[in-house]
Amino acid sequence: MGIANKIEYLPIEQLNLDPRNPRLRKEQHDLSQEALLKVMIDWGLEEIAASVVENGFWAHEALLVVREKLTPEVKQASFVVVEGNRRLAAVRLLLKARAGQTLSAKWKKLAGGLTTTAVKNLERLPTVEADERSDIDSFLGFRNVTGIKQWEPHQKAAFIAKLVDSDLSYEEVAKQIGSKAPTVRQNYIAYKLIRQLEDLEEVAVENVRNKFSVLFLSLRSSGTQEYLGIDIDAPPEKASAPLQPGFRPNAVRFARWLFGDDKHEPLFTDSRHTDSFGVILESKEARAYLERTDAPRFEVALRLSGGDLVEVIRRIERAADEIEEVLSVVQHHSEDPDLIEATKRLFTDVEALANYFPQSEMKKK
Repeated sequence: MGIANKIEYLPIEQLNLDPRNPRLRKEQHDLSQEALLKVMIDWGLEEIAASVVENGFWAHEALLVVREKLTPEVKQASFVVVEGNRRLAAVRLLLKARAGQTLSAKWKKLAGGLTTTAVKNLERLPTVEADERSDIDSFLGFRNVTGIKQWEPHQKAAFIAKLVDSDLSYEEVAKQIGSKAPTVRQNYIAYKLIRQLEDLEEVAVENVRNKFSVLFLSLRSSGTQEYLGIDIDAPPEKASAPLQPGFRPNAVRFARWLFGDDKHEPLFTDSRHTDSFGVILESKEARAYLERTDAPRFEVALRLSGGDLVEVIRRIERAADEIEEVLSVVQHHSEDPDLIEATKRLFTDVEALANYFPQSEMKKK
């Protein structure tokens, strides 16, 4: 068991895209190789293709492959690329365009940069074979989840889910990828939630997937957890389907507010508002406003929830912290004209603020 310690150059026609690629939706797992390629053409492959045209296919980025049956009906195992699917797809598309097959003008232009020698070199690609997919997991886990060559957040979560679903505990997965168990658990729940949202026609799942980090952050809020009925501390056997049937209408609304759809803009676009959104969901009055309004406004919902007060207090406290730091050094610059002008502005603002608080000591003076 393990990964080979040498590179083998295999004919490209012997290499297969992975039907179990974590980026694929579950209904895409049975697609043919040509159909998979059509799906992957929208995965931003042009940049990879441009690099291949300019630099060739580097041996030190060899494809990681295993021998597997593509479908249960097939008798003979084939080489399946577990790591490097986007690079394989990019090369396939380049060669198709170079051979005159109908693709976009961009692909035709990219393929035009391939010399005859370059085409010949791409007909055999560097690979490293593993005995089992599991032999690749530790390598991929560190490099692509916590290492220097990182996947997108949704891809990381898909990989984490794959490990958890292979009967590893959160703690075991965390150790394997160099993370922490709570982070692994939250990624697992967020990924499984997306898989359930795929079954809800009203949800623009691609919007959710593209902003996976926002979904991940939102799950730390008790407001989100309660609104979706999600147990953020659930063990894998319960977390594999975090959204219970009775909460599906809430999930549709939640996805529309947070990520938007073809008819609605998201409630906000700044991810820093995610915690405030959780506060909104905890408020009965604010939730009612969101649910009855076709185009609700974040500021209105936040005010109804009382969350704007929390934000005001946070800003006042931050300003006070800044002033306290300045007091330790300001005496050395009290004659500076720019500092004097800045201080005048501060005094004016503080005096205006004090007018709202007649009970304050400053106002009494």
